[in-house]
Amino acid sequence: MQTLGVEFRPEEALRVYQSIPAWGPHPDVPDGLARIAGKIPLVILSNAMNEQIHDNVSLLGARFHAVYTAEQAQAYKPRSQAFEYMFDQLGCDPKDIMHVSSSFRYDQQPATDLCIGVRVFVGRGHEPSSPF
Repeated sequence: MQTLGVEFRPEEALRVYQSIPAWGPHPDVPDGLARIAGKIPLVILSNAMNEQIHDNVSLLGARFHAVYTAEQAQAYKPRSQAFEYMFDQLGCDPKDIMHVSSSFRYDQQPATDLCIGVRVFVGRGHEPSSPF
């Protein structure tokens, strides 16, 4: 915020943080997840903290094989440590994973660097375009 010249207000930051569990998924997500949940194991690797993630996961409307957080991995994406934690927990190789994300910087680029087998980008329009 300092770089942008915006005043940091702790009470506003807390309000935003506390509102996260009510945000919910994009409208097209629950139905899509519900249709595939019985066919493939779904896994979440989130930059959320442990206390934050469970409310958000419950709004997705599908059963997940596993949910991993940055807090558990002791690293935030895009650091490879977060992904490597997930691979270790699942006991799988990166080539065995399909990674779906709407973030070039935090997900798609490291997924490519780690040779994840299939990478799917969901264009939500929230990041600047990338030649990647």
